[in-house]
Amino acid sequence: RGAREEELRERSLAVELRRSFSEANEQLSLERERTEAQARIERRMREEAELQRQVAETAARRAEDETKRPAMEQARKEAQRKVDLFLSARGFITISLPRTSCFKASYPLHVAVQENSADIISALLLCGADKMVKNSSGRVPLEVAEQLNKKGSHQAVLSALA
Repeated sequence: RGAREEELRERSLAVELRRSFSEANEQLSLERERTEAQARIERRMREEAELQRQVAETAARRAEDETKRPAMEQARKEAQRKVDLFLSARGFITISLPRTSCFKASYPLHVAVQENSADIISALLLCGADKMVKNSSGRVPLEVAEQLNKKGSHQAVLSALA
């Protein structure tokens, strides 16, 4: 009889241990799910905050662009006026077509470099001149400026082309 009671008590303890273990596992699973859910919520909140920051930044940039637009338009018009005067005074038709004579081709940007005119170079670039176009000698304006730069004489031109 004592052995039987002992066996029943051991079985009862084993059942109770299994139930406790199962409950502990269930509690751990629930805690893990809560932690994961909390992490998802926090991640979503960070993503939402980042999205709001980006929207605000984009709106601020657009507002800034809108305020700068009239000044930029005025600068473009002034640059175009300078370019038009420069082109007509030197016999060019457009900023992209070379002036040719005796099998030599010269572009407006190259002439502005030779004349050491950083202001005209900036205006030409603002109006769409290609600073990678090569003259009949196979040089781009930057190379011409580097060759002409003696003791910093064409430093402003080099800066405008950079």
